[in-house]
Amino acid sequence: MQTSQPHRAHPRPHAATLLATLPATLLATLLATLLLGACHNNTLPAPRNLLVICLDTVRHDSFFAEDISDDLTPWLASAQVYANAMSTAPWTIPAVASLMTGRYPVEHGAGRFANPAANLDTDLPSVLDSEIDTLAEHLAARYFRTGAFVSHPFFKAGLGLDQGFQHVHNRRGWWRDVAAFWKWADRIEPPTRFFAYLHFMEAHHRHTKPNDELRAFLDGLDSAEVEVLKQAINQRPAANCTNGDSRRCLQSVAYEASVRELRNGVASILVDLRERDLLDKTLVLVYSDHGEEFWDHEDLQRIDKQDPRKQTGLGHGQSMFQELLHVPLLVWQPGEPGQTHQENVSLVDVLPSLLTWLELDEAHIDPSATAGVELADLAAGVRELPPLSTAGFWQGLFGREERLIYSSGIAYGPEQVATRQGSTKSIFHLRNDAMALYQLDSDPHELAPLNDDGLALSFDTLTGDYLEMTALYGDTARNELNSDQLDDLKAIGYLQGMEEKPRKE
Repeated sequence: MQTSQPHRAHPRPHAATLLATLPATLLATLLATLLLGACHNNTLPAPRNLLVICLDTVRHDSFFAEDISDDLTPWLASAQVYANAMSTAPWTIPAVASLMTGRYPVEHGAGRFANPAANLDTDLPSVLDSEIDTLAEHLAARYFRTGAFVSHPFFKAGLGLDQGFQHVHNRRGWWRDVAAFWKWADRIEPPTRFFAYLHFMEAHHRHTKPNDELRAFLDGLDSAEVEVLKQAINQRPAANCTNGDSRRCLQSVAYEASVRELRNGVASILVDLRERDLLDKTLVLVYSDHGEEFWDHEDLQRIDKQDPRKQTGLGHGQSMFQELLHVPLLVWQPGEPGQTHQENVSLVDVLPSLLTWLELDEAHIDPSATAGVELADLAAGVRELPPLSTAGFWQGLFGREERLIYSSGIAYGPEQVATRQGSTKSIFHLRNDAMALYQLDSDPHELAPLNDDGLALSFDTLTGDYLEMTALYGDTARNELNSDQLDDLKAIGYLQGMEEKPRKE
């Protein structure tokens, strides 16, 4: 971001006079710097294409594990890495809908349940509000070709995630999605632009398979790599591989191996872009919709007993802890050097950021129509943040100036809302009217709740602001699944208790 020049008390010397006084080596360095600056992204055209890749169910700490050195590692140096990105929900439908619309779950309406206690095992969630424009719709209206190449059956279940995509390919296996994407993209000739969305599922449910399938999968890995994974797993508080032959260890290793497989998959796509001379013409964003719990908070869930599956410690959709909400978010932007950003950001920030980076200012996104803030502005320290649909959302209440970020949308059990401001986070349980507070900088695993009445009062007000929006936007429609759609969702662990299949349309 450019800033105004300071006032000068004396006139500047003529450029030629100034250059003549510089030593030759310093002059050469200065000229080289000026030339590099002239070649920076300000002189480059906007990226022609957009590629968004979702790695479903990938935790931030697994994606950025310290011991990883793989095909993606050298690519990270050229990425914009957002180290404190939070999802808006602990499961796919509301989280992806937030990325696609720039709105929080209470606004876009996707992923709600009719009953006060959600149960994705037996009940169908609500669909995305069709009146809200999605990223794909914005781009299709501006002559982009739009295609989704996804492994998740949610995209063909009539829930609205495919809204705005002209072409949808749905088949299991990230490599199949990539092959279908290139078959589609290779036929698109300039000046036509494309937006492709890829959604990979390898980390979602591979670790939930029976033990014999887990062992067969791990037998295909290098034994030394498996030992490295076990050591990394035991560095976390849950330490699931103290018994290396236990099911918990097998599941944990299968998950971590799947995450690393997906990292290499992303690297292969970047290589494909480079080989096709598209890397400097394509904006690439990689994210996860949510993470996965591996007994990080098992004891709390055993006490609460609010998960209708009677399951404790494993999975997603059941809590608002960081293992489910802290997600990787990376951007490769042509002409921009790599950098790691520490600002708190949310998936709602993606939509306005992409439209700006693609120089689609004519999209005219009304600030009141998005909860998001442009990531570049956040990184630059801009504090004049636009309001959300409820006045005062970005105000610094109780003397706290940091931005507010929200997450909601439980899939199993009564609703919970997470509110984060700076390094402080609250988790509010609606059924019990109870709140837990955590200081993430000193307690990143959320193991030591704070006891601070003043802080609790502050976050109670902030959470109330968010919940008021639910009444403002109300409920949305629900879809009926046919037998094939239901079978596809059951295959990955959803709707397990729905015995009667809804009628076909």
